[in-house]
Amino acid sequence: MNKNFGHCKECKEKNTGLKWCRSCNAKRLEAEFPNWTSGNEELDIFLRETQLTARCWQEVFEWIPYTNIIDVEEVGRGGYGIVYKSKWEGGCIISDFMHELKMLHQFMKFNPTGFECYGVTQDPYTHKYFIVTDYYGKGDLRHYFRYHAYSLNWSKKLDMLLQLARDLRNIHNANLVHKDLHSGNVLVDTITCIADLGQSQDVRTLQTPTEVNGVMPYVAPEVLRTRPYTKAADIYSFGMIMWEFTSFQLPFSERPHNIDLAFNICDGLRPKPIEGTPPCYVELMQKCWNSDPNERPKAEYLVNILQDWFEGSDENISNQFKAADEFNSVNPVRDKSQPVHKSAIYTSRLLPTIPIVNDYSTRQFDFTIPDDI
Repeated sequence: MNKNFGHCKECKEKNTGLKWCRSCNAKRLEAEFPNWTSGNEELDIFLRETQLTARCWQEVFEWIPYTNIIDVEEVGRGGYGIVYKSKWEGGCIISDFMHELKMLHQFMKFNPTGFECYGVTQDPYTHKYFIVTDYYGKGDLRHYFRYHAYSLNWSKKLDMLLQLARDLRNIHNANLVHKDLHSGNVLVDTITCIADLGQSQDVRTLQTPTEVNGVMPYVAPEVLRTRPYTKAADIYSFGMIMWEFTSFQLPFSERPHNIDLAFNICDGLRPKPIEGTPPCYVELMQKCWNSDPNERPKAEYLVNILQDWFEGSDENISNQFKAADEFNSVNPVRDKSQPVHKSAIYTSRLLPTIPIVNDYSTRQFDFTIPDDI
């Protein structure tokens, strides 16, 4: 459904976003092109394209001079990058960085109210490039659980999961697959959102992978077998995050993340449901990590069912979550400081994979054996 944003006060044409006229703002932004450059032609072309085609302010990526970035502080590290927090005063690039920037822009066209990206800057001393986004003060989901797990009731959990499901739906609606969805790539503040699209890819360009990167417990079994990555593989990862909302533990933290675990996952190994979890929730979680990707629900289905649960549309379902809250109040989840095996790795990396066994076609023949043989 098209929203009515009124008319532009200058050209009198319809606005394409809230207080945003695409043509008038494109002219203003284009007039500023001579006044800035990133020093990299490919990046300049991309940033200018976002500004000329933006239908709302959220689709504009700016070049932000590094002198406007102050109080830089490292707050986290992942398999493929470092996260810093800083203050933004006034409001030769590698291909991987350029890829992430393009995927992020493609996603934000379908997700204007969630994760915000404002632009790009460069450290003049190290020449490293940075993507400038909102700061999520409560950190990633793992960090959040460490300090807030026991204050979470099921209403709050469902609210957070619903926000994640909407993000995942928007990623898939943008013809993207995330390919690295785990609790370390979920950010929490007043909203909960999926971040880090560095490994994401357009589904129209997907090919059979020659190698697999990720965090093993969240990687779907068909991907560990080097089958093509699909949206259903993201759903599998979502199922693992659902389990974390009930356990406040990292999946398979008690064992090494090696080829043996990869084989076990492909053979159907999954974390055990936590006692006291609502049966409807367990059923949905297990659907998400079904070994057959065709049996997993779509992201749109997750949004719809989590919305119904959050709103309490079904009395029987609501009673299940009320009973779970009562159970958790007298039976708290096991100690969240459970030790992690030294070879359990929760940052993205190159993973061991299971070789694909050749498929053979067989036919059945009917025959008889004479009695005199």
